[in-house]
Amino acid sequence: MPTGASYGRLKGVIDSLSLRYEAPQFEPHVTLVGGLKGSEKDVTLKTEKLSEEIRRFPIKLDGADYRNEFFKALFLRAQKEGGIFEANSKARETFGLPADPEYMPHLSLLYGNFDTQKKKEMIERYVRSVDTEFIVDRLHLFSTDGEVHMWKEIEQFPLE
Repeated sequence: MPTGASYGRLKGVIDSLSLRYEAPQFEPHVTLVGGLKGSEKDVTLKTEKLSEEIRRFPIKLDGADYRNEFFKALFLRAQKEGGIFEANSKARETFGLPADPEYMPHLSLLYGNFDTQKKKEMIERYVRSVDTEFIVDRLHLFSTDGEVHMWKEIEQFPLE
């Protein structure tokens, strides 16, 4: 999750778009790995172990884009340098997940189902100049069971 001014700026965009388009509100984040299985205790312990193996790294977000997927309706791509792919690889190893050649780090700005023309208009009107950069200095473990409004943070783990 971004911090400081980057957090405020991105949260403001997410909240504004969510209200304008009657979509779920959520915390700005770049998912490192999702769909984790196991008890909360087991996942928490593995996340703590992972946090000891990953060093802080920068993420630079640029290039607004969209897909025809609910959770990727509108997003900013993360540039490929900066450690996010190494962190994803270590996370997959820690949780016993196979490699994912399709992993595309991004920060979603809007969830929902919108037609392509509407998404293009959103980018032009609201997202064109939202590029930002921040340092990932902690891992946030979230439970994403249920609807988006039911998601909750379980714990944070600082990175060296």
